Formats: sequence, structure tokens, C-alpha cells
Amino acid sequence: MPEFLEQRFHLPQKQINCPACNAEVADIRYVYSENERQSNFFRCSRCTFIFARPLPIPAIDKRQLDDIEYAELFNSPLLKNLYITLFIKREIRMLKKYRLVKNSKLIDIGCGTGWTTSIFAKNGFDVTGLEPSETRSKFARDIYGIRTLTGHIESLNIQERYGIAVLRHIIEHVEDPKSVIGKISLLLENQGLLLLVCPNINSLGRYLFGTQWSAWGLPWHCNFFTPKSIKTLLDRSGFEVLKSYQTPSPLHFTQSLLSKYADKKISRSIENNKILSVLLSAPFAVLGTSLGLGDTLNIIARQK
Repeated sequence: MPEFLEQRFHLPQKQINCPACNAEVADIRYVYSENERQSNFFRCSRCTFIFARPLPIPAIDKRQLDDIEYAELFNSPLLKNLYITLFIKREIRMLKKYRLVKNSKLIDIGCGTGWTTSIFAKNGFDVTGLEPSETRSKFARDIYGIRTLTGHIESLNIQERYGIAVLRHIIEHVEDPKSVIGKISLLLENQGLLLLVCPNINSLGRYLFGTQWSAWGLPWHCNFFTPKSIKTLLDRSGFEVLKSYQTPSPLHFTQSLLSKYADKKISRSIENNKILSVLLSAPFAVLGTSLGLGDTLNIIARQK
């Protein structure tokens, strides 16, 4: 069984450089163990970035997710419409507000099944999806008509240039986030925009649930950002942050409750009713966001 524990200690002989700000780091805050393999979660005291070494999933071709139902928000039209209304439309307004280049080409890196990508297409962007999972990539092509490239951003050589890059819930999965942001910069025209969305580890849910907070996303996630650390990473990668805001994610609270009370009948009832679970969890998610401890970080940035 996997085990994730808070274990704070200092190992000077294990000093490594922070992937976000390059400071030397030796403070370990958490330890994750699975199948006799251990990953230490280091915390940078300079920029607050938390990262795992060695990676819980070392092989890049094992990191993709193939599940369709979760990526499709459990095939719920109501949840999709809420997500589009509350989040995607706001992102589109921001991109149109800050866009300087005429190039309408948008690359959605880690596009999943393509349903969010299709919303950008319906709003005037010429979209291409990049997805490491062949299963999801094919789904995006067949169901939403999205032009897709299949593979990992780290290993693909893409010649096309874009006006906008979208990186939604991907940066937490990669081994070298600075290198990935640098590669995305090469895909963009001068003064191109980057929309970056990732979990906020400085969230109310993390403080309430600790290591049972679902946004840890183990073993797939290996980078854990705060508002400070994501801005530091972007700044050192040649991007200027134009807009930064936080959004709630009630599903994180639901999944964390289910994990904590997995043996309870009530948890099974909640799990079987996604709409009910979102409604019950939404007040906590909204409270966290209002306190500056939201579940998700949303960044609009431009090349310097």
C-alpha cells in the first residue's frame, strides 16, 4: 500500500537545487513510499516550492493518464456547463484582453479528451491539442474534432509557432518545470501568452486534510506550487505575470473526504452522486478562495 507521511527533517548530504529558483535545498517535509520505492518531498525556504526527488514515477512514458470519465467531468453536462461558465469563459476573456499578437493559433498542452480545448475553438482560436495519452488524444480527435499531437512536451520537436499556449494541470506532472516552460516559450511568437493552471498547495484543503488532501495527486504529481513559487518559476523562465487569481475546486474536498472516511456508508452515497458532492463541498472551496487559500492557481503571463 502507498504511504504518504509528513516527516520533517534536514539532510545536508542530500542538498539539491530548487527547480523553481535554483536555491540549494536540504529540507524534507514529506516522504512517499510505494513498492519499496521512496520519494522525498523537499521544500525550498526561498520560494516555498515543494518538489519530489526521486520522482514517484521515474519513466516519462508511465506518467500519462488514460481515464476518460474523470477527464470528461464524469460525463456530467451540468458540471461541464458550470466549469465553462465559471472558469473557461473567464480565461478566454483574459486571453483576449491581454493578447497583443494577431496569431490566433493556440496550443493546449495536455489537452486530455479535448472538451475544454473545444471551447477555445468555439471562441475564435485556431486550436491544436498536445496529449501524451493516445487514448485521450484519439477521443479528442474523434469526439470533438480537435487536431492533436500525441506525445510529451519534453520529447516532441514542434516547428509551429503559436500566439497562445495553455498549460492546464500539467506543470505539476513534469520532472523539470523550468525546462518545460522554456520549451513552451520557444513555441510562442514574441509577446505570446501563456495560460497556466495548477493546484495551489497553500490551500485551505491542504491545511484541513494534510497528506489526505486529494490535490497532492500522488504518484502522478511531483511539483507543488504556491502563488510565490509559480511566479518565481515564470519570472526565471522569461515570463511576466499579467494576471494571477485563485479559483475553487469542490471536487478536491469531496475526494479528500472520501479518502478520510472511506469505510463510512455516507461516503459511498456521496461518491455515487457527483452533483450532491459538489454542492456539499462548494462552500468550503469558496471559503478557501475568499481567504486567499484557493484550490487552484490561475496565471496569465507574457514573454518578457
